[in-house]
Amino acid sequence: MPNLYRILLVCGTLCVSATQAQVVPAAGSRSQDHDHGAHQLAEFRVVTTGTRTERLFAEVPIKTEMLGADDFAAAMTFELGTAIELLNGARTEANCQNCGTAEIQLLGLPGNYNQILIDGLPLFTGVASVYGIDQVPTLVIERIEVVKGGGSSLYGPGAVAGVINLIPEEPFDTHTHVDTTLRDIDGSTTWQSQFASFLVSENGSLKGSVYGLHNDQADYDANNDGFSELVQRQNTTLGSYLWWTPTDHTRLTFNYQYIAEDRRGGDRLDVPEEYAQIAEALTTDYHWATLNWDQEISPELTFTASASAVKLYRDSFYGGTGEELIQPGDPRVDTIAKTFNGAPPDADAPPSSDAARAAALFGAPTDGTGGGSFHSFGYTDTTTWFFDASLSYAPTDLGNTGSHNFIVGVQSETEVLRDHQLDADGNFIAVLHHDSFRNTGVFFQDEWRVNNRWELVPGLRVDQANTLDHWVVSPRIAARWETSAELAWRINYSSGFLA
Repeated sequence: MPNLYRILLVCGTLCVSATQAQVVPAAGSRSQDHDHGAHQLAEFRVVTTGTRTERLFAEVPIKTEMLGADDFAAAMTFELGTAIELLNGARTEANCQNCGTAEIQLLGLPGNYNQILIDGLPLFTGVASVYGIDQVPTLVIERIEVVKGGGSSLYGPGAVAGVINLIPEEPFDTHTHVDTTLRDIDGSTTWQSQFASFLVSENGSLKGSVYGLHNDQADYDANNDGFSELVQRQNTTLGSYLWWTPTDHTRLTFNYQYIAEDRRGGDRLDVPEEYAQIAEALTTDYHWATLNWDQEISPELTFTASASAVKLYRDSFYGGTGEELIQPGDPRVDTIAKTFNGAPPDADAPPSSDAARAAALFGAPTDGTGGGSFHSFGYTDTTTWFFDASLSYAPTDLGNTGSHNFIVGVQSETEVLRDHQLDADGNFIAVLHHDSFRNTGVFFQDEWRVNNRWELVPGLRVDQANTLDHWVVSPRIAARWETSAELAWRINYSSGFLA
């Protein structure tokens, strides 16, 4: 049965916000020198996630929450997962002490119920989303926009609890950010260094950035039971952005990012994984590339197209010898004959017997559902393609109906997953998963300014996923009523689905 959800959330049903008339510095600006234009003053901050168009933060009909670089620095947070917890209704939940995974939860729903976007594109999808939230340098992020509640009418499958959009800093002058932190927990240290360098041509038509992060985290055993509460982890991130505006009506944006990571948790981290009682170890190579094209066809008509590719390779181990404690180099272990002290594996043998120890190392089944630690290795390979195109039409005259901004668009996503079980020598054992996911969606939205006080934003999206046997219709309607210059009311009904 498909996972199909429709939710009408209390905070999305009726939200009240007060808009102050005074002008104060924006939370998202790093300094007055490095953040000019629309993002410099709070009254003129621009957000894009709620409607897929640039809107003033104080006037957007869909309730949008925002975190900026100054918020990260004030709270001493340098990882995305930690920074998100500064927002009400958002938290980062640790799922596994052996592997150190964490997920961002919105409105109390698990992480697979929300979408994490990078500049509007879903680059953390599928397998990649499990370990990615602590690998993005915050120095390159200008702001984080969060829209809670169903967002599938604009962003497709997964946007049930909300959307988290990481907006990179676009430079207005040449400058560099550098940050190094050292944290210590009872002698267990974590060292992290990150940088972001920005370049701008003389006429401003060409802009670029290069950024990186390196993190070295030691394992931490809080209760001295021999099993880690914090994993041992080393990860390196390198990336680059390029913005090119060849004419006043054309703009191209390119981004490439590479992440390399090794992590391991469990017990006895100084021995090979197959001899640990419990271990999870991962070696990940993660690439993504995006290209975005914005074209102003006329003052009323704008075309936008985006394409992205994500490639992930991962070597993994999950398992161990359980209650059997076996030392590496023990001469009784015969990796050729698959025996311990000459005894073959027997899962029903008494604990600590030779046959039980042989089963802990070499036992069946060998289909990914259990068995010996020498059969608990794996290899995962995923490829994701994403395409998005939309047309925005803002007619200047539609009679006495107020002003409109119509958006119609199409999105397509394809993900292919291969997951194999291997033995300790890297030999193939079994296919665990060989799956593909495809989804195509068509959406429509009208930003309808009825008059100076009322604005309505109806929207509708229709999706077809190969994991569902029917089309999914996702409606949304939002309204904003400005009762005075200091007070505005918002009401929003939205829907979301999983596929």
